[in-house]
Amino acid sequence: MSRNNVRGPTSALTEFLREQGISARSIVQRRRAEANNNAEAGPSNNANATVENTEDVGQNEMDGENGVEDPVQASVGRRKRRKSGYNSDALDGSDKQPSVSKKRKLTKAQMETLKAKEKKKAKGRRKGNDSDDSEDSDIYNALSKGGFNNVGASKAPLPGTIVDCVECSKKFTVTKYTIPSREKSGLLCHVCVKSSGVDPFKKTPVPRKRKDPAEKRKVISFEEPERVNTLASMCIDVIGKHIEDVEALGDIGTLNMDKIAKLIAKNRNLQNDAFCTLSSLNPNLHSLRLDFCGRLTDNALVHWAEHLPSLTRIELLGPFLVRVEGWKAFLERLGPQLQGFLITQSPRFDESCLEILTNVATNLTELRFSEFGKLSDDWVESLGKLTNLTSLDISYPSTSLNDDALVTLLNSLGSNLTHLNLSGNSDLSDVTLLTGILPNMKRLDSLSLANVPLVTDAGLAQLFTEWTDNPPLENIDLSRNHLAGSSALEALLTHSGQVLTTLNINGWKDASTTVLLDIGKKAPGLVKIDLGWCRGVDNFVIKELLDACGNLQEVKCYGCNRVTTDCPQRALLKIFGVEGHSRN
Repeated sequence: MSRNNVRGPTSALTEFLREQGISARSIVQRRRAEANNNAEAGPSNNANATVENTEDVGQNEMDGENGVEDPVQASVGRRKRRKSGYNSDALDGSDKQPSVSKKRKLTKAQMETLKAKEKKKAKGRRKGNDSDDSEDSDIYNALSKGGFNNVGASKAPLPGTIVDCVECSKKFTVTKYTIPSREKSGLLCHVCVKSSGVDPFKKTPVPRKRKDPAEKRKVISFEEPERVNTLASMCIDVIGKHIEDVEALGDIGTLNMDKIAKLIAKNRNLQNDAFCTLSSLNPNLHSLRLDFCGRLTDNALVHWAEHLPSLTRIELLGPFLVRVEGWKAFLERLGPQLQGFLITQSPRFDESCLEILTNVATNLTELRFSEFGKLSDDWVESLGKLTNLTSLDISYPSTSLNDDALVTLLNSLGSNLTHLNLSGNSDLSDVTLLTGILPNMKRLDSLSLANVPLVTDAGLAQLFTEWTDNPPLENIDLSRNHLAGSSALEALLTHSGQVLTTLNINGWKDASTTVLLDIGKKAPGLVKIDLGWCRGVDNFVIKELLDACGNLQEVKCYGCNRVTTDCPQRALLKIFGVEGHSRN
């Protein structure tokens, strides 16, 4: 009822009935019409009239405040409702907040139904089914007995409603745990539910979620590994296990001989006796390379100097035990004929050994002092005497060389150098690029400046832009220079892209995707490329490389989280570092 429509001291029920158009006059008129209809229909409708009379009594009870209630008919109606098995008065009395809107809608619907059925009865088209007429003409919002057959139906009692137990006839309050009887039509109280052995609190089992099908295995490499050992590989394994009993191998071919050599080197610890035997049995060696030769001593090195008269190139990795005396004896004996002296990780090689090398090895063209503990700026003057050098590697010293020392050295040696490796010299800056490399290098084809953090994007861009005297480079390693970016990469590709075969720009996080997309177009001859930790690399960059670079064999993209497992693949191409591949 609207607060702005108060007409007097009337109750809420009276006002509600007035809004619905229900009054004593309308009830009398309706009774007279029903009496006339019953008289025309005949005695077969007596039962129907009785039920409708009951409905009228219920309606009169609602009109009690208007003075139209018949006490005799009201008592008859109450008795009939008790026999029906469901007391709608108890339901209305138990509701704390009855829904006026629901009651209003249901009353209109029932009134329309009554009018329609009265017309049908007058025409004689409806002949029977008293029970249906009784149920349909009930103007109360009470639940019939048949409503208990389906607890989930819309007419089921709501939680909080007081109803009678169908088993013990006791009144109880309906809750969401109330369940219907399986044998009778109605609800069971909590005591009867427990006695029947049914757990009302048991939750409906949730259907098991179907497992998603496992993801299909991503093809990382198109090359199938050898699953079954060949007869040749099994024979090589047997030879490696019993190498001490083998007197001669015969003509087994170069490939199989290399496999046997690798197997022997892997399974045996080469001692000084073995090193000496090497030189005694191979006196015509011209080039010797040994990796991880940590057991090499002065005696073996001197033995080589005496028994390898044709040796012109030596490459050693990790000769930790060779002392200064051993180096001096070796260089004094073989120094004049040496053309390549490449040593990595020799903590005892000092400046006195360097003096002998620069004085006697005048024909030296290749020099490597990598990871030398005693390399310093003082060595620059002696190194400047080796004017025939074409390859110089002074990378990763314990103490970095400075710009002035490097510029002085490159002024002496730069004109003939074709390979230069200055990686790991953390004190070098753009000064070395613009005053050492730019004016002096005329024949360089391989440059390595990895892990030189002071080199900037502008410095590299200026170097490759103004470096017109030097031909394009074939191999470039500028990895882990975090200040480099798009400008340097664009200038690099313009200068050397057409002949570039190996490119390493690992750690160029500021390189844009636009410039990275141009790598394939400007460097179609690439064979290997490292794009690790370049944040702009994505699947489209990889696709451009694959489409433009027909000879591409290896791509590294570690740390490029925009490259997914959907990046394109190609036969004979290896892509390392895709994050999705590590989860398979």
